Amino acid sequence: MTIDEIARMTGYSRATVARALSGKGYCCKDKKEEILRVAKEGGYRPNYSARCLREDKTNRILVCLPNFNNSFYFDLVSGLTEKFAESGYCVMLFDSGGDSQKELESINMLNQKYCDGLVFVSLDFNDDNIAAVRASGRPVVLTNRYLGLRDDDNFDYVYLDHEKAMYKATTHLIDCGCKRIALFVGNDEQQTSRERTQGYYAALNERGMAVDKSLVVDAGFKEDVAATKFAELAGGGADFDGVIAASDLMGMGIYRAAKSCNLQIGRDFKMVSFDNTDFTTIATPGITSIDMRQREIGANAAMLLTERIRGRKQSKTVVLEPRVIVRDSSR
Repeated sequence: MTIDEIARMTGYSRATVARALSGKGYCCKDKKEEILRVAKEGGYRPNYSARCLREDKTNRILVCLPNFNNSFYFDLVSGLTEKFAESGYCVMLFDSGGDSQKELESINMLNQKYCDGLVFVSLDFNDDNIAAVRASGRPVVLTNRYLGLRDDDNFDYVYLDHEKAMYKATTHLIDCGCKRIALFVGNDEQQTSRERTQGYYAALNERGMAVDKSLVVDAGFKEDVAATKFAELAGGGADFDGVIAASDLMGMGIYRAAKSCNLQIGRDFKMVSFDNTDFTTIATPGITSIDMRQREIGANAAMLLTERIRGRKQSKTVVLEPRVIVRDSSR
């Protein structure tokens, strides 16, 4: 059923029917009730594509994620969708796989008006993807810090201090008596990995402890790689009494590999992981983890992007504080 058919059936003008169906503009109560009744009985559905073209908006938000398999992003997306739903936006997910060219594809989708705004999640905000964001001129929110943000940029960021989070994780293990702490992190060419590694070094230096780079392991933020690298480290006779996994995904790999190596977390070495996902409470012993407040990151990103879409021009940032959630793996 179309608007023209409803107009013929009710005897009202097309404009009157359109106002009644859209709820925009004046239409007397009796006419509106009759029009809505006929529309419901006839199974009328609005033409979404036509409305998007007419209003120049889609009510859709694109979220670019580097890894659909990482449970960290589940909570972040939950925070996003709950907040966006309050404003009537539908969330679409785009998997970049952490690939810079794929990230640029998501920005191109924004340029082509598949969506009204982009929540851009990346492990590395660099000159190329930031230049593409700026060139788009469209509303964007980053979920990590970008030091070159300008007051008149078309994007904002919500950020949890990764360096401080790793500093807290490292000093916690030092305070628990650990002398040699292995760090499982990602490639140091990526922003997130660099910032977390810097926090690790800062904590060791502050406490007067030597940095042993053989204990800094690139596990690519992947569970299977972390499992393999941990088995190699432990099997090679490395001397360590503490382990930090820079994500719970890598933490799961280390947890599994430790069992295979007949090592017990909490007894043979203490451990801290990152993200505070369900894994940390299900594992035995429970894993001390850094709460990266991903649900709050998502909610704040949604708030910032909604403000942008509604016309705010000046750039904003939101900074959240990491928290150490202590469990038996480090007691």
